[in-house]
Parts: sequence; structure tokens; C-alpha cells
Amino acid sequence: RKKFKCPYCSFSAMHQCILKRHMRSHTGERPYPCEICGKKFTRREHMKRHTLVRVLLLRASGGNS
Repeated sequence: RKKFKCPYCSFSAMHQCILKRHMRSHTGERPYPCEICGKKFTRREHMKRHTLVRVLLLRASGGNS
């Protein structure tokens, strides 16, 4: 049974961390910034994927910043 309920919608989760992640869709919180360009993300794994792509693109283009 899912015991953590969103106060904004009908979403519920088994774990508080999942609810906290979901809540960012309502609050707009983006706590994970890219160190290269500053773009912010709601999920750490999305920031890491973005950053990896940026680094690979910079290397491919011969850039060093």
C-alpha cells in the first residue's frame, strides 16, 4: 500500500524519497545544476546525463571550457 500522498494531486508513493522527487513537478525546485552551463534539473541522473553529453560535445569540438 502506498502511504506517502502528494498534497497537490492524486499521486502516492511507497517511499518518501519518491514523493519528494515527484513534488518538484509542483514546486519547480531544480536542485541539480550543470557545472558547465548552469542549467538546472529536478533529478540528479538527468543532470549527470546532460553534463556527460556536454563534456563529450566539448571534447569533440576541441573546446576546453
